[in-house]
Amino acid sequence: MKHLIFSTLFIFISVLISFGKITPTKLTCEYLQNPSVVDVMQPRLAWINIAGEGERGQTQTAWQIRVATSKTGLEKPDLWDSGKVESVESNRIQYAGKPLKSRTECYWQVRVWDKNGEVSKWSEPAFWRMGS
Repeated sequence: MKHLIFSTLFIFISVLISFGKITPTKLTCEYLQNPSVVDVMQPRLAWINIAGEGERGQTQTAWQIRVATSKTGLEKPDLWDSGKVESVESNRIQYAGKPLKSRTECYWQVRVWDKNGEVSKWSEPAFWRMGS
């Protein structure tokens, strides 16, 4: 019985903690989701933020983007780590990392800070490949 009460309490607290966060989703590069070929040397990245249930007036106050040549490399990105950028913008963010070469595969993800200064989890990775 004690275990059941503890488990229920843990789930309830986990749900409460998740409220109020915003989550970046629907990542795009040059207005496309996971484009197979991009011919712009500094592609523009974008995402949509989804607010937690019951959270009105939530807004992004900062973002961080990381880009790597492999999905597993995102932990230590070899192309770009923007660091925390104070900005409400989530559209047409220009890539500002290492110069991109032809046929480079680029995996990227973003996390955002909300109006309360709380950081989201990293988004699901997205992808683009540089054209030749």
